[in-house]
Amino acid sequence: AGSFFAFAGLWAVPYLTQVHGLTRAAASNHISLYFGGFAIGCLVIGPLSDRLKRRKRLMIGGAILHALGWWIWIASGPLPPAITYAVCFAMGTVTASLTLSWACAKEVNPPLLSGMATSVVNVGVFLGPSILQPLVGWVMDLGWQGEMMNGARFYDVAAWRNGVLIVTLCALMGAVVVALNPRYKAHELAYILKQSDTSTLLLADHLGPVDFLEILGEVLPELTAAVPGELEAGGFPLLRRIIVDAEDPYPGC
Repeated sequence: AGSFFAFAGLWAVPYLTQVHGLTRAAASNHISLYFGGFAIGCLVIGPLSDRLKRRKRLMIGGAILHALGWWIWIASGPLPPAITYAVCFAMGTVTASLTLSWACAKEVNPPLLSGMATSVVNVGVFLGPSILQPLVGWVMDLGWQGEMMNGARFYDVAAWRNGVLIVTLCALMGAVVVALNPRYKAHELAYILKQSDTSTLLLADHLGPVDFLEILGEVLPELTAAVPGELEAGGFPLLRRIIVDAEDPYPGC
């Protein structure tokens, strides 16, 4: 969200005019298509997610494709209008996957907290652009050659590339964070435990409708028969202790 709105809300028009040689009218048309793709994506992504019964995969896919779109801008110089229009529309469409984060926030929290949860998620939509817009400008100012055009600073391609790189890196960070969403499936939890050489696992028993102990039981069926603090799991030789934040005791923890 931060990369999308920071670019479209401030830097897109001067970027398209100064780097791709578009008129202001043509650049504005690109941004209109950008948001048009976002609107269409919002109409499609929710029903598609409900039909597939998947949130996380669509969010990861959308975040990765969005990040790849920024690399197209970075790696290329002036592009034909057909390509720039297509890239803007495609990036706007896949960015709509961010709206699933509100559904996730609502679904994993108790009903009494769902409004607060979605509002906390929504903070990122505004916080990201508020940080990125001045940050991108500051980075580009470092490479500004002092040229002015119509009373505004004119940046060369290298300065613009540095600015867009900041946006791209933030988009990549978003793709990584989405992939690390803690609403794990059993096979995802097993993979993380193996790769991290974890010796102690601390978890809550529930998060909204998600039963973490049930997921943990699929990964560690020997837990219920283990002595607390002396777990011996064949697939996880370093894992010894499971600490559960719950009102009731759980065997092996």
